[in-house]
Amino acid sequence: MPKPNDQRVRTVGRGLDFQHKFNTSRWAEDRVHESLSGFGLVSVRLGASKVTEKITRDQAEIEVKEPDLILLKRSSLSNQDLRLLSDTNFDLSEVSPKTLRQDRRWGFLWHAAAFAVEIEFSPYKATAMKQRNWQLRDPHKKVLKHAKPPIAPNIWVKIEDLDRLEAWQKKFGVKIFVFHLFDEEAFGISLDTLLRENAALNRIENEEELRRRQLGSGIFRKEQNYNRVDQEGASERKMVFVIAPAASSKIAELKDVEVGSQLGISKSAKYVSHVIFKGGTFVPLAELWKLVGYSPPKS
Repeated sequence: MPKPNDQRVRTVGRGLDFQHKFNTSRWAEDRVHESLSGFGLVSVRLGASKVTEKITRDQAEIEVKEPDLILLKRSSLSNQDLRLLSDTNFDLSEVSPKTLRQDRRWGFLWHAAAFAVEIEFSPYKATAMKQRNWQLRDPHKKVLKHAKPPIAPNIWVKIEDLDRLEAWQKKFGVKIFVFHLFDEEAFGISLDTLLRENAALNRIENEEELRRRQLGSGIFRKEQNYNRVDQEGASERKMVFVIAPAASSKIAELKDVEVGSQLGISKSAKYVSHVIFKGGTFVPLAELWKLVGYSPPKS
């Protein structure tokens, strides 16, 4: 068993729980960013990269959610483009979407884009989850009373993010994919698939038909309670999509990941711990390239 790595952090901004989760999701983003800065691609950060990030946004921009990364085709970039990106350390997360859209210097981003990625993370030992091999249910067979997602390395996406991600996708014309990382593997699905499924579920009024649809597709819509571990009794409920492995693509394996913990003190002076992953390598599989519709150049 790896020894816990005690990383003490102070509560700031939206609370210690948010900061802990941000740190772990940043680990996942780093793995993808580092790995996909190859294969004929250049990875550039777009989404928020700091807990204390402060960017002035107008209402139109609040209604748009930037994906975490945009992947550019290196062959479509000039030396001048690469120098400009290098000067930012390939990080545009503190540049507002309005500036990226209106400043001609950044016009090459949208012409060179291969795809964009929204990245999620869960601190589970994915290979040990008991329903990881769960299969889609024949919609013509007897329907269960409940349509529950399996206990598996599922992809989780908040419903509230769908329209905002779609707004960005339409505005910039770059397809978005959701990658969800675990300790040893990662899964992916396209935003378009989730948008189509959400629209299909919205058209169904019959409860039995809703269950049939979800059990047959492996894409479940449910209400999830998010507890705040740093604030007793505090929680919020949100609608989410839970996508089983049978409905997604296994896009990568993760090698040599270290499991540790973060330790902090909440506003009520309570010690709070949170799992964190460190290090490791994101190794893309052929399914990743098939999912995003990109062919890496042959070496």
